[in-house]
Amino acid sequence: VAVAAAEPAETRRADAEEMARVVYGTALYNSTEAQRAVMWCIINRVESPLYPDTVAEVCQQPSQWMGYSADTPVIGQLYDLAVEVLEAWESGGARNLPEGCLWFDWNGNEAITFRTAFDSSGNDWRVE
Repeated sequence: VAVAAAEPAETRRADAEEMARVVYGTALYNSTEAQRAVMWCIINRVESPLYPDTVAEVCQQPSQWMGYSADTPVIGQLYDLAVEVLEAWESGGARNLPEGCLWFDWNGNEAITFRTAFDSSGNDWRVE
């Protein structure tokens, strides 16, 4: 029995839900710009040879995102932001985070520092 591939709209919905769950656990109380940057960090990982090739696989990768759970609620504003980011990615729209940023440091509700290297040897971008 052949299994039909997921429709693009279904994939985008599922990807937006996964991204919203990651942001819920990592940046719920941060600014919209910081939440958007976390989502671009996810996309950067999808584009990187170091990580899986789909948004869902990157989001669901064990021990990668503090607070992520498949049971995390999907909040409408985070879902809408994820759809916006996914549409920008698909259309080649503007990013608010450089492509090489694959990691970040976060401590509470303050700014998030995104990095181009796992340790502090790379370039940093701070998003308030």
